[in-house]
Amino acid sequence: MEEVLEARTNVLIVKTLIFFLSMLLTALIGCSNPSGDAVKIIIPNNFRGVFKIVPDEEGTLAEKKDEHFVFRIPGSGILRVKNTDPFKDFHETVVEYESGKSVPAGILDLDEDSIAYYYLWSDTADQIWFLIGTTDQYQSSQKEGRVQVGKDFLKSKD
Repeated sequence: MEEVLEARTNVLIVKTLIFFLSMLLTALIGCSNPSGDAVKIIIPNNFRGVFKIVPDEEGTLAEKKDEHFVFRIPGSGILRVKNTDPFKDFHETVVEYESGKSVPAGILDLDEDSIAYYYLWSDTADQIWFLIGTTDQYQSSQKEGRVQVGKDFLKSKD
């Protein structure tokens, strides 16, 4: 009797394991294939600081070019667009300066002085916030939970 119970338990464990592994595989395949078009964000040359993309009925439409939705950030750091839908689907984000020079995606093991782009957050008004700066500046923004758009964010707090 115990052998039958143990066999049923083992079958149940194997079925549960197969189920969870298939769910994990499905999630990994789904996340490795972006479903939306890529997003390209173009920032002014030498821009450093915080910028945001703001939904606004009076705003501009994103330009569609070569499988990318292109968003051009003005020097003020605030881009008003008719909608932020391209950011809502899983997508690849590329950031570059107007000159065409790429800005790398921020990862926590970059050199101390490396400049990269960091996604900060989306707020309740669907505004999407980014930082062009160092890892330390990114970590500081996450601790504070609030930032100011534009270059003032990067000034010393002395």
